[in-house]
Amino acid sequence: MAKKTLFALIMVFTAAASCLCQVAAAYGTTGTASGTTPAASDIANTTTAAVALTTTAATFNDAGYMTATVTAATEDEMMKLNVKELHLDITPSFRIELPDTSVDLGLKQKIGDTTLEGSTSYNYIYNSIRYSLNYSLDLYVPVGLALYDSVDFEQIYQNAKYIQRVKGLGVNIGSPVILSILKVGAEFKNESTYLAKLDSPLNVDQGLASLVTTWFEFKFKNRIDGKDYDMLRFWGDLEKAVPTDYSFYNFLFSNYSVNFTYKFEPESILTLRGDTGYMMVADVVPLWKIYSLGGFDSLVGYPINEFQDFYKVIARLRYDQELLGNINWETWWVRFDRLKFFVMGDCGRVGNVYQVQQFPGYKYGVAAGISLDITFRKRTPLRATLAVGQALYSGLPPVVYFVYELL
Repeated sequence: MAKKTLFALIMVFTAAASCLCQVAAAYGTTGTASGTTPAASDIANTTTAAVALTTTAATFNDAGYMTATVTAATEDEMMKLNVKELHLDITPSFRIELPDTSVDLGLKQKIGDTTLEGSTSYNYIYNSIRYSLNYSLDLYVPVGLALYDSVDFEQIYQNAKYIQRVKGLGVNIGSPVILSILKVGAEFKNESTYLAKLDSPLNVDQGLASLVTTWFEFKFKNRIDGKDYDMLRFWGDLEKAVPTDYSFYNFLFSNYSVNFTYKFEPESILTLRGDTGYMMVADVVPLWKIYSLGGFDSLVGYPINEFQDFYKVIARLRYDQELLGNINWETWWVRFDRLKFFVMGDCGRVGNVYQVQQFPGYKYGVAAGISLDITFRKRTPLRATLAVGQALYSGLPPVVYFVYELL
């Protein structure tokens, strides 16, 4: 209501300013060179004419959009100006993680039925830089176009260092939500790859890859305190490399992910996540399709990407509990909002098709920490997380993690 009132006042002010301008113009025309004042009747007539010749209308539709029409007319011309409010939904993202030394930046902009999303990431350990740009149009079925490029100057595969670059173009299509729980889709990608082993002489593997990916997603919701949240998400895909005259790669990978979240109350959350991936066809497989585990986000307590192979299984159990909510304590430019405590444990491994079925070879890691939500300058929500992780039965020392991100 305040928004509508503000726009209405602006329109009234515009009309009044227009009237005053026309009165001033009329005054300048009526007055004499000697500065004599025109008659009061002349001013009244001029003012009435100015008001009659300037009209302003402001209307609001059901969605709250304002359309304003300002019409100014003279004996010789008529001008009509339409002003419409435009809503832009812009979502920035930022995340830095230590000691894995990774930085992620993103920007998502939604205008009507179109979405433009750009992201970039950098990893200091591998001197890795990744860029992606995605454009999607939400018709009856959403369609999209993606451009991506990644460069790794010190990528490590099976204890050997490589220079790697993968860039490509992707086209994707998805379905609307079916029965309120299911979505399916497909994507076609054409990638250009370069992989050079850093030894003497330089060993280079490069070429083109044509990839077709089909995917599905199930989502089941639950409700607490009158608000819905995603309780169960099950996602899977099949990625197939199609051999052609210009591409000799031929492989098939299958990936599945499940995420279960249960809220005992809004501030007490239990999460179980599981991911698996395995190679089903291995005629010609590039090394850059290998799976990696290790780091804060996968197998906590171990160095980043410590374990690598073409099959993987990983599970994480995490519990979050709010310690202090609605703190609302301000100092200088920072407002402290809430404080949470969490514990989590990981279990997983990579290997060949037989090794992933041998439970004694699995790796374990545990971590505990706190996260503090703050607001900077009353408009920028941020979260700082401090945690200590330990790789079990490994002989490795504890690892202190720090994560700083934009909410």
